[in-house]
Order: sequence, then C-alpha cells, then structure tokens
Amino acid sequence: MTKRLFIAIKIDTSNSLLSILESIKHDLHSENIKWVDPHNLHLTLAFLGDTEDTMIDKIIPVMDGISNNSSQFNIELNSLGVFKSFNFPSVIWFGFKPDFIMPGIKNALDLQLKNIGFTVEERKFTPHLTIGRIKNIVDKKNLQIVLNKFNNKEISKQIVKDITLYESILTSNGPIYKMIHQSLLK
Repeated sequence: MTKRLFIAIKIDTSNSLLSILESIKHDLHSENIKWVDPHNLHLTLAFLGDTEDTMIDKIIPVMDGISNNSSQFNIELNSLGVFKSFNFPSVIWFGFKPDFIMPGIKNALDLQLKNIGFTVEERKFTPHLTIGRIKNIVDKKNLQIVLNKFNNKEISKQIVKDITLYESILTSNGPIYKMIHQSLLK
C-alpha cells in the first residue's frame, strides 16, 4: 500500500501570526484565493509523494540520524511574496529570514533520501510557507500594496525542535496531515 508522504517543519500558529493571516485575507478578500487552513501550515523539507509503506522503515532512521546531529534553531517569517511571477501569481507565501542551520538539514535530508532511492528536487531550496493558492488576481495594484506591507517585517518567530514525517490525505474539504513520525533535534 502507498501513502502520500512529506517531511516538514510544523509552524506554530501564534495569535500574532493568525492576526496577520486574517489581515492579509481581509486585504485580498475580493480575489480568488484558496487559503491554507492555519493548522496545516508547515515548511516542506522534502516531498516524497506516493511511497510504499515499507519505505517508512527506511525514512525514519534517516530523519533520526539527521536530527541527532542537528541542534534546535530559530526561524523567523519576515516577508510575503508570490510564486510563479507577479503578473501570473499561483501561490502566496511567507518567506523566512535566512539562517545557516535549515539549509544544512535540507541538504543532509536530500542526500540521505537519495541514498535510499528517492528522487529529490534539483532546484535551489527556497524556504517558504504557502498560505494560499491563487486562482485569479484582478487588482494587482492592491496585491503589490499587501506584499509591500509585509516586506522585511517580523511576522512570526519560533524555535524548531523537530522535523516530522506526515501523510497527506487528500479530501474534498482539503488535505488532512497525519503525523507518522517526529524526530527531535538535539
């Protein structure tokens, strides 16, 4: 049997973060955006896709090994942006202030996952937190105002204490993320 899996950092939904999300939703209320449930917010380190159950027993030691060699660290959300491009946006996201620990964990994870048979993304890792999937933007001027409002602004801070293996169960009401394993950082 297969499960749709990914490895991520769970994002704490503080009251200040929820308040900022509500402000952004309010400012963009007339746009066609499917917003992510705040309780599902996470920073994806590796999307594994449809994975045989038997591979979980290989993934867990990889995660535990990396966690045992990595310290807890701080992350800070400090920007708001869009993916594909400003003229044709498809995703709205929070960006992270650069740090030195997260890319090391990501690189080690990619290397170890590759060693056990997974295909890893070759493109440069851009840590981001997807908050909405954009169907259509009518007022790009307003979008630019909202993006500028949160550029280089402390949005949220947290300590990362673990990395988590999740199963993503797709439903008509949106995805459900079920925790399979949590590896504690030292």
